[in-house]
Amino acid sequence: MGKILVSHCKPEFRSDATPALRAAERAPFPPLRNRFMIRLLLTLCVLAVTTCPALAQSKNLVDSAKASSSSAQNGHPPQHAIDGDWNTRWCADGAKTNESWQVDLGKPHDLRSLRIHWEFPEREYEYRVEASSNGESWRTIVAAVGEEKTSGIGEHEVQADDTRHLRITFLGAESGGWGSIWEVEAYAGKLPKLPKRARKPAAKLAASQGDVRVPEGF
Repeated sequence: MGKILVSHCKPEFRSDATPALRAAERAPFPPLRNRFMIRLLLTLCVLAVTTCPALAQSKNLVDSAKASSSSAQNGHPPQHAIDGDWNTRWCADGAKTNESWQVDLGKPHDLRSLRIHWEFPEREYEYRVEASSNGESWRTIVAAVGEEKTSGIGEHEVQADDTRHLRITFLGAESGGWGSIWEVEAYAGKLPKLPKRARKPAAKLAASQGDVRVPEGF
């Protein structure tokens, strides 16, 4: 009595064991080979994410990078332009041109596309983007000036190999305004779709002033 009786089918457990003990005795435990396979699959998943070219090219290179600027308004530091929060932004400390924002990507990358979200998406901005491998010698990769100026969401295809540092210099904006950026995106591949939370140009009025008709008698 009290011993485990072995049958040809399956063991019979002690009849006087508590329910908790019986549950523990029957609880499945993965064999050593299964545990090894689980760890192997997890490792392969991590390697796929970190080494797959398509995934690597879709990663925003400014994530976890370090930003700086020529100046910053109180409450709007340079890091706000790469924090992924669409309610925060970098803003220069004054309405001066030639204010600049800069980011260190941590290591060199072959840059292929950029997207800059200026404060007012519906305005036109003039600016220059430069790239550097060492933070000392710079080369211009985007010149959004004159006829090449862009809307407040500037999208650019570039060929900037061996880029570790990026610098954006504000050169002016329609109706004045300050150098101010919600977010910066930089990729080793093509630009992805516009983020859903990104600020978009305000809807235009249904009718301009020239389209408004004055009723007779006025």
